[in-house]
Amino acid sequence: MKKNICLFFLLSFPLQAQEFYENKFIILWNGFLVGHAFFGKYGIVEFNSEKCYIIQSRAYNLPFLQKLYPVKDKVFTYWSIEKKIPYYSEKEIHEGNYYRFQKTYFFYDLKEIHWFQKERTKKGIRNKKGVVFLQNQNQILQDILSAVFYLKESSHKPKENIFFTIPLFDDTELTFLEIKILNKEFIKFRINNQDVMKEAWIVKPYYKTSGLFRLAGDLTIWIENEEKEILKIKAKIPYLGYVESILIEKKFF
Repeated sequence: MKKNICLFFLLSFPLQAQEFYENKFIILWNGFLVGHAFFGKYGIVEFNSEKCYIIQSRAYNLPFLQKLYPVKDKVFTYWSIEKKIPYYSEKEIHEGNYYRFQKTYFFYDLKEIHWFQKERTKKGIRNKKGVVFLQNQNQILQDILSAVFYLKESSHKPKENIFFTIPLFDDTELTFLEIKILNKEFIKFRINNQDVMKEAWIVKPYYKTSGLFRLAGDLTIWIENEEKEILKIKAKIPYLGYVESILIEKKFF
């Protein structure tokens, strides 16, 4: 069973655009601690002669669970600060006996996306590569991590009962991240060892992928109203109960 319980994905971004940061989440399965996740903006690198943010997420289950069913996922993206699009991404997924490593290059001038993939299955190691063609070099799309920064930069104000999509390239194909904004509520959290009350939008994304998003079930996300960062994710999994990802620590550097 390759249901990733480490969902804490994506939409975790502070207002301080020039600061690097890391957010830490606990992962609960039916109320029991099973792992941790980290998401952040870790620096700036020059790629394709442009300055890019280094965006990264990592997910691990607890040491005693590593022996039963190891989960070690890592995804990172080089995202153009000026153009707000990804240039390069890597995804490494290790869940149980399943392993996949993928590199993706975005060549907008050629209207092409090149990907290289190494996958370990029950039948052994399998290597694949491919090219996906864009409609034009100005086509705006994101990968699964850069989508959060694209949302952060948007000037649109969240409103109740709005449904929208973000074009993505993920794994080996063009697809969409579909998002529905439901309503707002106040919820209490303990962040950096302090109790805080936050006003959050309740959001439902609709998306299937490998790694951080690979989960069958009903997914709900609570996103802080002012700073636009994820506070909580809850997923209902058929026959297995529910998984929660909760922000517990924010660190800037």
